[in-house]
Amino acid sequence: MFLSLLKSLFDKLLSPQIYESNLFLRKRELIPGGMRLKIDYHSQRDNEIDPTITCNTTVLNTVLDYIDFLPEKKEYTDDEITEFLGSEKAISAFKKMSSRGGKLEWAARWNKKRLRELWVMLEWAGNYILDFHGQTGYFLKFKGFNSISKIHESINRGLPVICGLRKKKNRHNFGHFILCVGYTDTHLIFHDPWGDWNTYYNNRNGAYVYYSKRDMKWAMYWDRSIYVVENTK
Repeated sequence: MFLSLLKSLFDKLLSPQIYESNLFLRKRELIPGGMRLKIDYHSQRDNEIDPTITCNTTVLNTVLDYIDFLPEKKEYTDDEITEFLGSEKAISAFKKMSSRGGKLEWAARWNKKRLRELWVMLEWAGNYILDFHGQTGYFLKFKGFNSISKIHESINRGLPVICGLRKKKNRHNFGHFILCVGYTDTHLIFHDPWGDWNTYYNNRNGAYVYYSKRDMKWAMYWDRSIYVVENTK
């Protein structure tokens, strides 16, 4: 009896924690060594507007689609999110942030930190859309510090994490946005809008691709991620 209780206790300690009160409970599933989220995959390759560079708006729309905040069940297309980021309202908001000496102005001065500007834009756009449609239960939060344990915690709550990859092509650094939707003991699981990085993107299906934590330690921007945060106010 005692050994049975002890084994049960250890199983609870070693397994991913389940938050019963979370609205996304039905969208999580335990897998060997971890957990993953049941979330639809969006590919940037079929975007009509700049498909090669719209990984950012594609992963943002994947998150908005997952939150399922529209009462009329109308989903935005990835191109509509891209168009919104280029609208006068969005541009005006970014200029105001910059004129206040915020992150956009700071990012513009440092070429190596240019991607930070995109993180701020995505955070603002996502929260504007959520607020516009009256979704007050969740919001997007750009965080300047990240770790595998923080990603695990978010996934355990049923909430995906927008992450970034550093890439190098022709001696030039550039970035790529991907969405973390799960983990195992050795890998993080992503929806990669461009395809499967493991195959050098010859496989264009990037749904539930497994990228090793060892590779991600040098490939990911650990100081930049956008989390979906539950509003507790």
